[in-house]
Amino acid sequence: EGDACAVVTLLTRTGSGSGSEEQRRDYWFYAHEEALPADVLELSRAGVQARSCAVALPLRSGVDTDDLSALQCSGRVYAFLPTEVHSRVPFLLNADFVLSSSRESIQVHRPWNLWLRNSLATAFVR
Repeated sequence: EGDACAVVTLLTRTGSGSGSEEQRRDYWFYAHEEALPADVLELSRAGVQARSCAVALPLRSGVDTDDLSALQCSGRVYAFLPTEVHSRVPFLLNADFVLSSSRESIQVHRPWNLWLRNSLATAFVR
């Protein structure tokens, strides 16, 4: 399978112009590829046979303080770009979720998304 891991840096910027603030965070990133089960059908993903999903756990590197609270993570969920969904777990999640038309939320009851959610659990355990 096409599993991969690396240390990555996420750069976020808040505000704009001279009032903007930049934050860098290092994460241990693990991507897990899983074959699509035969019983999962999604018209918008026709022809897809496998998908990669990823977890990113915050690392101490890239944090300018010894304060462990600096390691807190929003638990944001990504579908390649950030969504408005927060997982309530202290790490980041990324998968090819089927989103609402506004790209802000995940259509949680679709079989495709349920399969990806379960694949993320596998990625975390590995």
